[in-house]
Amino acid sequence: DGLRVAASLAWRVLVVAAAIVALALALASLRLVLLPTVIALLIATVLDGPAGRLRAHGVPSGLSALIVLLAGAATLVALVALAAAFVVVDVGQFGDLRQSVNQGVDRIATTAADSPLGVSESEVQSLVDRGRQELQDRATHLAGGALTGALVLVEVATGFALTIVLLFFFLSDGRGMWEWVVRLFPDEHQSRVRAVGIRSWGVLSGYVRGTAAVALADAILIGAALLVLGIPLALPLSVFIFVGAFVPIVGAFVTGFAAVMVALASDGVLSAGAVLLAIVIVQQLEGHVLQPLLVGRSVSLHPAAVILAVTAGGTIWGIAGAFVAVPLAAVVATGVSAFGHPEDVDGSERSVAAD
Repeated sequence: DGLRVAASLAWRVLVVAAAIVALALALASLRLVLLPTVIALLIATVLDGPAGRLRAHGVPSGLSALIVLLAGAATLVALVALAAAFVVVDVGQFGDLRQSVNQGVDRIATTAADSPLGVSESEVQSLVDRGRQELQDRATHLAGGALTGALVLVEVATGFALTIVLLFFFLSDGRGMWEWVVRLFPDEHQSRVRAVGIRSWGVLSGYVRGTAAVALADAILIGAALLVLGIPLALPLSVFIFVGAFVPIVGAFVTGFAAVMVALASDGVLSAGAVLLAIVIVQQLEGHVLQPLLVGRSVSLHPAAVILAVTAGGTIWGIAGAFVAVPLAAVVATGVSAFGHPEDVDGSERSVAAD
């Protein structure tokens, strides 16, 4: 009996594992379609509000979507130009960012060799060189990928164009598109599917806006600390911190490490310790105040689920996959819950969907 139970469990586990692998391969092969769709949906959660207000004032749907797209593009270009103007002033130091990080690592190796840890300088240097080689190998692997050179540029350009086109249609007729999807289901299931859409849109909107607010707060607070401490590359590092905040856990570690290494290379151990302390304080503020207040109400995922989602997204779709993995996981979890309990969608959520 024990062997029968073990065999029964084993083949079921193998079937489930094969289904997961097949799904991952399908997602990876369709990334040129799925990834722009997800990114367009995430951007649409931010731009849908202004487009809706234009429609409420009598502007046609297509024209309102076009106006919002052009205004958003102009705002993005203006912000990039403003950031570039500040960076140009410090372009020499910005170009030495990699050198500063390398100097910081070398200083850590020297400090460890001089400490009473019982390791020689050659051993420490060997570990450092091995780590650098590993990073270079990983970077080469990620940069190479399945497509290289001109094919990568074509893929990126195609994905960008598809994202813009989908974003326009989501803004101009997103509700009509979703109602068409709802009508594909039998009448008895349409209320459940509609509930999934209402909840999922709320989760996406809350995640994007909340994460953007948290990322901006991190960039401002840590950037201010870097300026007060006189750390070079404060503005580029602040931009790096803002972008990295959209990748949970991993982004904070990578951007914080870069800031500490630059401080260590430029001003020594005390300065690096001060930067590390400032980063830890800001991260504690984010984890205990900002995240629960701005993101936690709409997205409720266990930290282990966040780590697994980021890892899976990065494995399947690379860096872009790591960005979209958490909102996708939150939408899946919320959709399953809403499909099972459509009656939990309250009147306020229904009125938002109707608007």
